[in-house]
Amino acid sequence: KVTNTLSKTFTADLALGLPQGWTATLQDQNGNAVSTIQLDPQQSIQLLLKVYVPKDAEQASYPVQVKITGRDPYFTETLAFQVNIVAGTPNVALSLNAPHVDAYAGATAKFPFTLSNTGTADCLASFNLSGLPNGYKWQITDSQGNVVSQVYVKAGSTASLTLAVTIPPDVEPTTIPLALSASCGSSVDKAQLSLGVMGTYKLSFVTQSFYLEIVPGSTQTFQIQVQNTGYSSLTNLNLAFTSVPSGFTVNVDPVNVLVLKPGDTATFTVTITTTGDINTGDYYLTFVVRADQLPQTSRDLHVYVKPQQSMVYVALVAVLLVVGALYFVYRRFGRR
Repeated sequence: KVTNTLSKTFTADLALGLPQGWTATLQDQNGNAVSTIQLDPQQSIQLLLKVYVPKDAEQASYPVQVKITGRDPYFTETLAFQVNIVAGTPNVALSLNAPHVDAYAGATAKFPFTLSNTGTADCLASFNLSGLPNGYKWQITDSQGNVVSQVYVKAGSTASLTLAVTIPPDVEPTTIPLALSASCGSSVDKAQLSLGVMGTYKLSFVTQSFYLEIVPGSTQTFQIQVQNTGYSSLTNLNLAFTSVPSGFTVNVDPVNVLVLKPGDTATFTVTITTTGDINTGDYYLTFVVRADQLPQTSRDLHVYVKPQQSMVYVALVAVLLVVGALYFVYRRFGRR
């Protein structure tokens, strides 16, 4: 603050004494640079001194002066300052765009986030992720997709990064709380996040041919195998016939499979019994496979009812008799 304590108006020039390589400005309350002032008696002006210190300035105490030189009347006045340069300190801050991400088992969940350095020194930040179960993997990538273990952030700057978490393919659906931390020297910041693991459900038939032959009045067994080809367990798996033609009786064992884990196979044994008076021919028995996590899947079992072996022998004998009779007739009467 400069005050005119004289009995008359004065005009004065302002000059700055700075260390080599330094720059500074004097500004009024409106932010305008000031190099000359004119004040009436008892009038004052509030000035702001802004000093710009070189980045390579060493830690020390430096003198800075503001000199006022009056034109009329002539006078000089000097105001001295000491500027102490100390080492800057970084200050890291994490900001997540979405603290919760859902992803399927076997996929990679991505958490975009921003790392800010609001301190007065540049920062080489490192990261840590806690709370991740065994079998999961994580990494940090920059905006170009490069995998990084540390990130250099200048004072006052930010970096856009992504946390990528790879989920094992055989895990059950769950929600996992996690904590991502960034550290640079004594500056540490932590962000809470959560990963929602969603199940992938899929059921495939191991059995490829659904064809069976049977004779009237008999019993046959047929095995149907299904495999859990998804990444999560299936519960209450069952096979049931929904359409059975007349003349057939069908039983399935087991009736229900409580849990079928990923990669496991379930075998259903189908026992089929036909009545003795059923007609020979092609029949189709429809069945469905169900699980709590999946819509039902339908297939047809093709059953061919073939004649009994004794009936075949009877038919063969009849054919032979007919052929023999024709031969006899031919021999006796064919030349007349």
